[in-house]
Amino acid sequence: MLEILKKYTQNHKAKFLILTGNTEFAQQNIPEEFQTGIILKSVKSHEVPFYLNAADMAFALRTPSFSMQGVAPIKLGEYLLCGLPVIASKGIGDSEEILQHFEECFLFDHSYVTKDHLPEIMAFIQKSKTVDRSAIREKALAYFSLGAAAESYLVAFEKR
Repeated sequence: MLEILKKYTQNHKAKFLILTGNTEFAQQNIPEEFQTGIILKSVKSHEVPFYLNAADMAFALRTPSFSMQGVAPIKLGEYLLCGLPVIASKGIGDSEEILQHFEECFLFDHSYVTKDHLPEIMAFIQKSKTVDRSAIREKALAYFSLGAAAESYLVAFEKR
């Protein structure tokens, strides 16, 4: 994320908001060169949608590992339900399969060096400035709404 921020801010004014429950830990792990470009906040859960609504884009990056193959990245669904374009990791649960239906998502392949992705990511960010956020939300409802989640649980229980 920091490499993307660094590249983007070479030509654009931008702030990077990190919502976290542990601002002290995050502050200690942000390199000095990024301190002025990043805002760290800890907010109540009911306030998160307000911050997401003000955002231009979201990151759903996790290092793909064996243990990440079976997870459902909840935040990814929340971002899409808020209508946000997303840069997300390949290889996390079944999200890659779902995200193929979202041209408003950039699937980040961790097996490549980040710098190799930067031209594609910068083009994605430019393109995402004009996306229809309500269309992203509508598409996301089919996969991430409470009704869709309940349906997927029922299907899983029936297969037992």
